[in-house]
Amino acid sequence: TQKLHKRPPFVLIPCPGAAMNKQDDLTDVTKWAVAQGLAAHDKVAIVGGSYGGYATLAGLAFTPDLYACGVDIVGPSNLQTLLRTVPAWWAPMRRALELR
Repeated sequence: TQKLHKRPPFVLIPCPGAAMNKQDDLTDVTKWAVAQGLAAHDKVAIVGGSYGGYATLAGLAFTPDLYACGVDIVGPSNLQTLLRTVPAWWAPMRRALELR
């Protein structure tokens, strides 16, 4: 028999897309989840890979009191370095990265 908890131990908050204003969305939805009782304010983690990893680092840097911890999986920590080291096979999307 599965025991159902009133509050889940964690809530996954996805980070779709790569627009910079997504950081505000992540902050807002995290605060909303805490206010709704869906997440415990002292147990919220932020996790992401690639751009989501960058969003994880930004979340921990700009709103450190919002997250208990974070896991960055291959997220770029320096966007200028990323643009200087873009592999040749990324060439078709390089312009989109530069505009962001």
